Amino acid sequence: MPEFLVRNLDTWIISALNRRATRNGRSAEAELRAILKSFLANEREEKEPNYFYSLDPVHRRAIGSWSLESF
Repeated sequence: MPEFLVRNLDTWIISALNRRATRNGRSAEAELRAILKSFLANEREEKEPNYFYSLDPVHRRAIGSWSLESF
């Protein structure tokens, strides 16, 4: 499994991480994994880009009013 090394963290970040880990009964490393996993959960799967919102408003209205029921 890949590893990361994070340098130059402020001491307050380390202290806060250690306090949070103690509260949750985990090691600092396990707590950091949990924080990252929670924070990035929505980005787990690559999502299809939604090109609809990259269109200008006129084309968005035209496409947005189209439906299969009209056929």
